[in-house]
Amino acid sequence: MGAVGLKRHGLPPSWCPSSSGSAPVITDGRKHWRVPYDTIDLSGKLTLRCAGKLRHLGIGCPHARTPIALLSAGADTMIIDQNTGEILAEHTLDPDRDYWPRK
Repeated sequence: MGAVGLKRHGLPPSWCPSSSGSAPVITDGRKHWRVPYDTIDLSGKLTLRCAGKLRHLGIGCPHARTPIALLSAGADTMIIDQNTGEILAEHTLDPDRDYWPRK
């Protein structure tokens, strides 16, 4: 599965994800949300590239191969099932880690 890039927003220069450039954008007045689409892998994880490194977000095995929308604003991410609209997981990215379990 390919990596999904996040847009630079509100993070120090040493921890600025690169912009994918192709993802839609939602602005709600407080946050600037990027919305790339992807599919959860067979082990229940989603991989994205942040600051030149791959990061792995744990979603859960029951959601394997589920098409999702990844909302991201700065260090905050929200994984939403495209079929049902259910929020599957939320994460706050930390530059010192490469894996985040569900909140």
